[in-house]
Amino acid sequence: MEEIQTKSVIEALIFVSETPLSLDSIHEVLGDISKKDLQRFVGEMIAEGQTAARGFNLVEVGGGYQFRTRSEYAEWVKKLKKIKPFS
Repeated sequence: MEEIQTKSVIEALIFVSETPLSLDSIHEVLGDISKKDLQRFVGEMIAEGQTAARGFNLVEVGGGYQFRTRSEYAEWVKKLKKIKPFS
C-alpha cells in the first residue's frame, strides 16, 4: 500500500473510532506496516493538520489518537449542541 493510501486508511480508522485509537489497534488492522512507520505517518498527519485550513485536527489523547474540533470554532459547535433535533 502506498504512503498516501496508508494515511487515508489510518484517517478513516481514527474517524470511525468512538474512543482514541492506539497505534497498537491501528497496527492490528494494517498488520504489514511497522509500528515505527505508523508512528511516523501519524506524526506527519498531525503536522499536516496543523497547517491545513480545516475545522478539526488530529491530536494524541488518552493513549491514542482522535480528531478534535479546533478551539477557535468552539462558539459554533456550542450553538449546534444547543439546537434540538426535529421530532
